[in-house]
Amino acid sequence: MRMNGGFGGCIVALLVLGCGDDGVATGTDATSTGSIATTTTATPTTGEPPTTSGEVTSDGTSGATGDAGTSSTSGEPDTTTTDTTGPACPPASEGCPCGPNDACDAPLLCTAGVCQPPPPPACGDGVVDDGEVCDDANPDNSDDCLDTCQSASCGDGFVHAGVEACDDANPDNSDDCPDTCQSASCGDGFIHAGVEACDDANDLDTDDCPGTCQAAACGDGFVHAGVEACDDANDLDTDDCPGTCQAAKCGDGFVHAGVEACDDGNGVDNDACSNTCQLPVGCKNGQDCLVVASTGTGVVSLIEPAGYTVFDSFPGFVNALSVAPGPDGKLYVGQSNNIRTVDLVSKATAVIGGGLVNGSLYGITVRVDKIYASGSGMASIKVLTLAGADAGIVASPGGDNLRSTAFGPQGDFYLSSFGGGPGQRWSPGIVYVGTFGGGSGLSTGFGVTTRANGDVLIAGQNDAAYFIYSQLGVFKKKVPVNCVGQLRNIAADKNGRLYVGCYEANKVVVFDPTDISIKEILISTPAGIAVLSVLP
Repeated sequence: MRMNGGFGGCIVALLVLGCGDDGVATGTDATSTGSIATTTTATPTTGEPPTTSGEVTSDGTSGATGDAGTSSTSGEPDTTTTDTTGPACPPASEGCPCGPNDACDAPLLCTAGVCQPPPPPACGDGVVDDGEVCDDANPDNSDDCLDTCQSASCGDGFVHAGVEACDDANPDNSDDCPDTCQSASCGDGFIHAGVEACDDANDLDTDDCPGTCQAAACGDGFVHAGVEACDDANDLDTDDCPGTCQAAKCGDGFVHAGVEACDDGNGVDNDACSNTCQLPVGCKNGQDCLVVASTGTGVVSLIEPAGYTVFDSFPGFVNALSVAPGPDGKLYVGQSNNIRTVDLVSKATAVIGGGLVNGSLYGITVRVDKIYASGSGMASIKVLTLAGADAGIVASPGGDNLRSTAFGPQGDFYLSSFGGGPGQRWSPGIVYVGTFGGGSGLSTGFGVTTRANGDVLIAGQNDAAYFIYSQLGVFKKKVPVNCVGQLRNIAADKNGRLYVGCYEANKVVVFDPTDISIKEILISTPAGIAVLSVLP
């Protein structure tokens, strides 16, 4: 750049000493403090550009700013000014850099190197604020302080480690987690649905709810106070504690092993099992006696089982058709339209059942304290007391023209008949089951009896045979009988020996337990056949 002589000399003088008079710029030496000198420059009117104020740094250099000059055409000086006196952002103040050791003016906090106001209070900041019970600044909901800043408690839905076993946040005490926040268990006092039947929260095994949390019951192994006398948790009925959970005793219907010889559960002393639960000595020589009611002679005879001879007889019956011993030392004889009894000791007789029974009474059965009478003139079995009073009926759904009845050793009840059936069965308690015997060849069922093994035997009146069925009525076999004419009633003794009345042949045919014919006893018109276990 070309300079005029006078202007260039002023510049030199300015750099060295400063330029005086009207065209002099007065400056202040640059210092290490960073202060800025103010420079005034005279601008000639020759059209040359004005000088420019520059920033002087601590190292004595200058930089052109080019934006602060003011130009004048009047010959007045053109002036440019910059002034920053002091720091723009004091350390440790809000919005400014943090001080030493991240210090900030209170209550500011050093955040990313800048002092900022503290954040507003919040759960999880580690400070227990208003509305908070605790604040442990972590999200762990299994410790003492939840992420809601509330203390852990049962029912909050979080399992408190070391304190709770569960927490399902509901008040239902019948599910897996009751409101104690401990897993449901027997003895906690709450009935666990589908698992427990009861829960009384005590350790007594003798009350209504033992320690198994199942309702007390016979066979659970715990003696239920006031209800059970024993409970050995087994199904044996022959030990000291049968399945009734009452102490074994004579008359309970269970044979106590090593103690009782029998137990028929009734109060009858002169039947096949005495009231002392011992076997009777028998009618004669330890054996059952045969009882035969003769229609033609009107005599009821007692026949001893060894030589098959008559040792006692009871005359005076009219049209004797059936006979059965009772538990009271009497014989009950079915006649036409009534029943006549005879005392085996006094031989006194009495007529009962008049007006309650009718027709020919072909069947008489006595069990405990009831008489079961059946015959051709009745559509149902008539039940009477031992005194002859009305005790109801047993309807016969599957047969008519009724004949005889018998009870099996397990309490099943059987009926034979001409029409239908020809056999009918009732389960214990006299609950009707149905008919049986059809298709076996039995056409006219008459006498019926049972053996100790449960077999049911029915004599075919016009079949010259008797037919054997299982307890449930399943046909087993047919046994021919050497008998011309009608077969009537039959009876089996305690040893399985069978007596068959051959009515028109005037004899009783005896079969052993294997159904082999062993004897024929000659006796007139044997219609009623029975066995007597005990002779009073």
